[in-house]
Amino acid sequence: MELVRFNTDGCLSYLLFCPKDREALVIDPTFPEERFLRALSDRNLTPRYIIDTHTHADHASAGARLAALTGAPYLMHEKARAELQIPERIPSNIKQIIENNRSQPIDRFLQDKESFNVGRITCNTFLTPGHTPDSISLKAGHLLFTGDFLLVNQCGRTDLPGGSSSALFKSIFAFLLSLRDDTVIYPSHDYQENINTVLGYEKVHNPFLQKRDLAAFQQFAGSFFPPLDTEGGKLQCSITGDQHSNIYSPPQTSPLMQDFCFHLESFIRESPSDFNAVSSTELFRELSENSLLKVIDVREPQELVKDGYIKGALPVPLRQLPQNIKALPADRETPLVTVCRSGSRSAYAAMYLRAFGYRNVRNLEGGMLSWISGGYPVTGENR
Repeated sequence: MELVRFNTDGCLSYLLFCPKDREALVIDPTFPEERFLRALSDRNLTPRYIIDTHTHADHASAGARLAALTGAPYLMHEKARAELQIPERIPSNIKQIIENNRSQPIDRFLQDKESFNVGRITCNTFLTPGHTPDSISLKAGHLLFTGDFLLVNQCGRTDLPGGSSSALFKSIFAFLLSLRDDTVIYPSHDYQENINTVLGYEKVHNPFLQKRDLAAFQQFAGSFFPPLDTEGGKLQCSITGDQHSNIYSPPQTSPLMQDFCFHLESFIRESPSDFNAVSSTELFRELSENSLLKVIDVREPQELVKDGYIKGALPVPLRQLPQNIKALPADRETPLVTVCRSGSRSAYAAMYLRAFGYRNVRNLEGGMLSWISGGYPVTGENR
């Protein structure tokens, strides 16, 4: 399972594909559609389905157009054609986008908990209303594509046509919180340069996921987002860094692969069972037996100079991991072990790499502190 991500002014689209069968799923495509066609062609992929997670109100969907160009069926949830009242207070530009997207021809309607395959990937559909009545989340293995239902550190606004804070409450507490903490979340919007998030982190830091009764949740959700722009300006389904609600102010800068990974350390320490780990003793033995095993050291350069590193380790600081994926082995089946000082940052790196399709990734338990205390060899130490 591999993934290509597209970002259009904060609107995120995805190309999920099976590297063995070369079949692909396009999720929430936006215009221009040529980049999706190019990505499919460059990778020699056959599009199996095109899917929108909901009826978008903030951009024109390229789903129907892409389906027509590729011959792949265009999918949405069956509620996408349900009767929908659009209040007069909704700005005219938003009405126009909603009406245009609702008029697109849909080839197949999905139901709650329906499954379909893309090559050897099984995708499961879950109805998660709140932002819109037809909002779905799509689960593929440990990945969850949430549309505008769940975003990084927030949820999609509930004051658009069909939005419901009570439905959002049920989607969060009846469905979302039942999933594993190491579920990797890919939303359809982000304006903070985040790449993805992890459910365990969201449980701790996302204000929508904090325990409340329904009445308190409805009051919170109603005051979280600024009013819709009645002047017809650009709609953003989430709060950006320069907007503030009366109750909650989101981070000004929070690129997930930078600051988020360090905030995750305390959570990871408390939940080590959620992550595949290897001990220093096991790693030392495996390095002598498996020439294909690759160690990825995600510490900062000064840490490597100070404390040394495992011989043959590939140094890729965690902050630079997204930009340096191509430096890793091209074969996604290559066994990898991520390493940092204590095992916290590298646990997040392992999750991130698994999200990119590296399925054989483990984390060095206890990090270099454990490796050094065990008396195992280091290279380049400055002590």
